[in-house]
Amino acid sequence: MSIEDVRRAARAALHANRRVAARYYDDPEDTGSSVLVRVRVLDRLVSVGDAPGRASGYAQTRESTPRIIFHAADEVTPSVGAVVFISAQEAYTVDHVDPWDDTTITAYVTRL
Repeated sequence: MSIEDVRRAARAALHANRRVAARYYDDPEDTGSSVLVRVRVLDRLVSVGDAPGRASGYAQTRESTPRIIFHAADEVTPSVGAVVFISAQEAYTVDHVDPWDDTTITAYVTRL
C-alpha cells in the first residue's frame, strides 16, 4: 500500500466520521432542485492584525473562515453562488472553490 493509498483511506475515514447531511442548491432561486450531500464543515478562527513577538499595541482581532469539504463520492462539484443548507440555523453560500484534491474539494463559504 502506497502513501497515497494510506492518505486516501485516512481522508475517507475522517469524512465518514465527521460528515453531516446537507442540501446542496446549485441555483438558490430554484428550491426544488436540491441534492442531498454529506459534507464536513470547518470553521477556523484566524488572528488578524497580530504582529509576532509583540504583546500589545497592535490589533488583536480574530476572523472566522468557514469552509465546507465535499467528498468525491457525493458526485457534486460546488459552484460559486450555490447554497449549502445544513439546518434551520445553519446555511452557507459558496464564495470560492478550490480545485479537486484527489478525493475532496474545498469550498470557502459565508454563513447566511
